[in-house]
Amino acid sequence: MDSWTLIYKDELDSTNNQAMQMLKEKSGLHRSVIYASKQTAGKGQKKRQWTSDFGNSYSTYILEPSLDSPWANLQQAGLLGIVTAISIGCAFIELGVPSADIFYKWPNDVYLKKAKVAGVLPELYLSNQNQIQAVIVGAGVNLVSSPKDLDRPTASLYESYQISISPQDYLETYLKKLDEHLLIWKDRSIEPLMEIWKTNSHSLGELLKVKIYDKEVLGQFYGFSNEGSLILRSSYGELLTLRAGEVFFSE
Repeated sequence: MDSWTLIYKDELDSTNNQAMQMLKEKSGLHRSVIYASKQTAGKGQKKRQWTSDFGNSYSTYILEPSLDSPWANLQQAGLLGIVTAISIGCAFIELGVPSADIFYKWPNDVYLKKAKVAGVLPELYLSNQNQIQAVIVGAGVNLVSSPKDLDRPTASLYESYQISISPQDYLETYLKKLDEHLLIWKDRSIEPLMEIWKTNSHSLGELLKVKIYDKEVLGQFYGFSNEGSLILRSSYGELLTLRAGEVFFSE
């Protein structure tokens, strides 16, 4: 694969916002990576703010589709969230995190055991005809610190394993894994990557609560579709396929 073009900003509102703005101004940004030391308005899922302390990693990469790239398809582009999450997890393993401690929480969060360490946010840049002009994927990773005022446990590489790495060195490791996974997907299929995801994700029969806007769905985990959708079995035995939502662990 071609090399990545790295674009560093000391501080900005959001690497995803910066990527979107750049796409509006020019083309030819395929395989560009915007990364920053600090974000003032980092974006998470459901428009939440992602806390952005110094020493952690904040980046967004841009992929422009070609005829042979699977992310050119609207049905497949969302899988970049999963591909990115497992690239983060595999980078952690290379840095010394036990693979058994990594947990992938649908749709694209990375946990260390039951504490969130990274969040991934894919977004589409569409033409007026709703054709994909680019996919941007942001990733916020807690390397040295994690917020403690949230409604869920959080972790960082340093707090959990005393792994000390600079954002630049982490980015290099992560992008290397991302390249490996994009090649597997492009040249073979998504299935080997989904197997990595499934090995460290929800267990068959696990009770999950999924919030979709103002509605909640409760069911037992049944599996994932080839498009990365979550499949639950309801208490009535009905199989529910969910393309989006936020998972909460049921007690």
